[in-house]
Amino acid sequence: MNLKSHDSTRPSCQAGVLLATLVVTGGIALALVSYMSLVQNRVKLAARSQAWNFAVPVAEAGLEEGIAHLVAAQGGTVATNGWALSGTNGYQKQVTLDASNSYYLAQISTATPSVVESRGYVRVSGSTQYVCRTLRATTTNSGTWKGMVVKNRITAVNTPAVDSYNSATSGLTTNGGYSAAKALDHGFLGTVATTNGALKFNGKIKGSVGVGATNALVLTSPGVVGDSNYVAVAGNAGKVQAGHLNSTLIESFPPNFVPFSSGYFTPGSGIVGGTNYNFLLNGGNFQATTMIGSGLKIFVTADSTLYITDKMWLQGASMLTIASGVKLKLYVGNWFQVTATSKVNPNGTTKQFEYYGLPTNTYIELEDNAVVVGTMNAPNANCHLEDSGQLFGAALFDSADFYDSFAFHFDESLGGGGSAVQIISWTEL
Repeated sequence: MNLKSHDSTRPSCQAGVLLATLVVTGGIALALVSYMSLVQNRVKLAARSQAWNFAVPVAEAGLEEGIAHLVAAQGGTVATNGWALSGTNGYQKQVTLDASNSYYLAQISTATPSVVESRGYVRVSGSTQYVCRTLRATTTNSGTWKGMVVKNRITAVNTPAVDSYNSATSGLTTNGGYSAAKALDHGFLGTVATTNGALKFNGKIKGSVGVGATNALVLTSPGVVGDSNYVAVAGNAGKVQAGHLNSTLIESFPPNFVPFSSGYFTPGSGIVGGTNYNFLLNGGNFQATTMIGSGLKIFVTADSTLYITDKMWLQGASMLTIASGVKLKLYVGNWFQVTATSKVNPNGTTKQFEYYGLPTNTYIELEDNAVVVGTMNAPNANCHLEDSGQLFGAALFDSADFYDSFAFHFDESLGGGGSAVQIISWTEL
């Protein structure tokens, strides 16, 4: 007799296998969906990251155009070359760089000194959304050497003189230097102060004056301001020629900063052309605590930056000479004095010597027939100018006191042009 047995576990096993297969398949499908979602998110993040990074150079392009336009518009209107006034916000211009994928919107403020902003927009790939990054640059007009400008007072005793020359114009100088016989009448003396009598002057200014408010100017006889012909008339003493007074003078006085903190040399002595120099600067960065002495001989043979952390005092016919075509940038942390017939760059041009007074530089003295040829930027310093000394070039001080026929000769080659706008900060908002 045949007996048939039935395996009662087979259906349940098959069901178990099917269930396990479904679970595994579902898990794989879920993992695949999650992976695809992750990949898609990564693609989106990568696209957005690329757009985010590219938005900076787009914004920079707008910022650079705004600054370039600001430079070109000095002395004229900003509303040219596609720039238009937008309400009270400033002058705006929008430029598309890549079809509908990127553009910038730049703006120049109506305030002085100007603030330039630029928003860079970049479309995220595969999307209609744009990312935006904004850059802002603040500027200063300190690069516009007008003449001698101060934050506070200017006082004068014993008829000092102000006039001008142009070292870049042949025929108007003697070997590129000032000549009294060829002097021009575009000198400038000014203060942004608005207090009564902030500018008291009794000398002859062949050129113009500027003040923060009309009552800030006190001109006493024989003081006179105007062109050469006007100044030459004795009856004009105590007067300002029409058109030679700016009663709303605006100027920036940004601080100067330490030029370096490492990688410098200590100035040493040397012999050049048979002459023994106490200090020889042959290119690069130099630092010293003080530089004080009588009859000092300093020679700059290659472009150099000298940082005096404390005081520099050239006495007793000292001489700082700069070789032709070479530039010296001098930073001083405390006092700077040039006295007793000492001279700084007497045979060079004004663009070869740049003086920078740090915020702690509060006193400058040029006297006893001292001569300085160059630019002096010391916004915290009171400058004492005395005893028939002469400053050739341009200057920016906190205040200035003229005594005993000191003369300031403004070098017109330093003013205007591309140097009129300087960037003092560049940040992302």
